[in-house]
Amino acid sequence: MTLERVGRDSVDVGQGLAVLSNILAEQGRNGEATRVAEASMRAYLEAGAAEFSLNLARARQFMGAALSAQGRHAEAVEVFERNRDILKRDPELLQKYGVGHPEWVISLLQTGKPQAAERMAATMLAWSVSRFGDDNPRAALRRALVGVARVEQGDAAGARQLFEASVPILLAQARDDAESETGSLRKQRYLVFVLEAWLRALATTGDAAAAEEAFRIADIARGSMVQRALTAAAARSAASESGASADTELSGMARQEQDAQRRLNGLSALLTQLLAAPPGEQLPQVQEALRRDIAAAMNERDALRKAIAERFPDYAGLVRPQPATLAATRAVLRPGEALLAFYVSERESYVWAAAPTGAPHFSRVPLGREEVAGTVRQLRRALDAGVDSIDALPPFDLAAAHALYARFVAPAADVWRGAATLVVVPHGDLAQLPLSLLPTATATHGSGEPPFAGYRQVPWLLRTHAVQQLPSAT
Repeated sequence: MTLERVGRDSVDVGQGLAVLSNILAEQGRNGEATRVAEASMRAYLEAGAAEFSLNLARARQFMGAALSAQGRHAEAVEVFERNRDILKRDPELLQKYGVGHPEWVISLLQTGKPQAAERMAATMLAWSVSRFGDDNPRAALRRALVGVARVEQGDAAGARQLFEASVPILLAQARDDAESETGSLRKQRYLVFVLEAWLRALATTGDAAAAEEAFRIADIARGSMVQRALTAAAARSAASESGASADTELSGMARQEQDAQRRLNGLSALLTQLLAAPPGEQLPQVQEALRRDIAAAMNERDALRKAIAERFPDYAGLVRPQPATLAATRAVLRPGEALLAFYVSERESYVWAAAPTGAPHFSRVPLGREEVAGTVRQLRRALDAGVDSIDALPPFDLAAAHALYARFVAPAADVWRGAATLVVVPHGDLAQLPLSLLPTATATHGSGEPPFAGYRQVPWLLRTHAVQQLPSAT
């Protein structure tokens, strides 16, 4: 309708495209978000907007954020810095759109500028604390980004303190978002970025406590916490719809708790909008009323959660689950079983191995997400060949398969070798490859008839161990 009314090159079209770009970015559709942001900027410029106008400042910020989310970090930094330089003539716009953004911090980190990233994140943190309070999710994210910058500078101990203060707030937000269906892929990506930095910090320590903590963080980062939050939402829905007399009290309390959370989300969103508005439009009296309403909604929600936990502990355990721990996972292993758990991050991977008795194993593998994905794709060509005849099947790459075994499985052999069954918790692309197909030693295909006879002598892991694959450790 706007295109028909005012034409393509107008401020109205530019504003609509800018909003659409931000929505696409929240949904994780980053390539589309970048293209729409570019179109928004063209519409503004062709409509005669000044370079230092509010509309173009916002559009450039959206553009930089979309580029960062795509992994085009050098380009993102260039766009953010250009926006900052243009806005220096307008201090108010500079403060709002030109001095910091989470994606700008991430791009600085990804382009090898951790000191600049820390300065920016610290400035953003101070501003967020002054506006939203110390325990607000916005402040928590910025504190966590300072922690990521510390990790990149080798300060694992300092980073851990920052993560311990911020990550619980981010996790609570993620759980509430998942339960109330108000989350976004952008928020999830930020959380995983922080958690993977925490894993890197823990991996440098190498002690038993770090292994336990890393296992818990990896369980969260795998997404199982979000999945369990969705399960919790389904449980709440089922409880709310139950007509059985025994469930009447639970269903009523569950419905009230869900309503309180939704009301809290709505009030918090309104307060955030006011705090981000220009000084003359912030309505201090309305803010104070909103803060009182938020505190009341939070108290109501927390009181309901406490009452539910006391009256219905099994239900409470389902809807407010805790991440898996290595100790608890070991406790449920049966004699003859051993656990192998993996996490594949952007830069490197991690391995945990544990048996019912004895010391667990924790190690890092210098292979990141793209490298692991490439190897798995290569190996799956022989499994998903899509050919018309057996003779056309490509050979299974035994060398690449054994290399994966040597990297991910062999280093923990002292823990799992004596087991009969391996309970495997894969992650990422590793879940697309049966662990039983990894050779435990170098091997060749050999030759012979009938087809595949050359594989008879390959020392597959399946020859010595049964493999049971699970989606998570819980």
